[in-house]
Amino acid sequence: MLQGGNKGSVYADGVVVGSSETIPTVGTLAHEITHSTLGAPREAAAAM
Repeated sequence: MLQGGNKGSVYADGVVVGSSETIPTVGTLAHEITHSTLGAPREAAAAM
């Protein structure tokens, strides 16, 4: 969830698992994030 344009939080199953202060940025990881997924995995979505 983005808050104020530059702060955010990450939730998994309704539990906070990260925030802007604790999640490393691309610059600190020294590699590029190539993709991400929101929602159900493709296998689960295809079964519906």
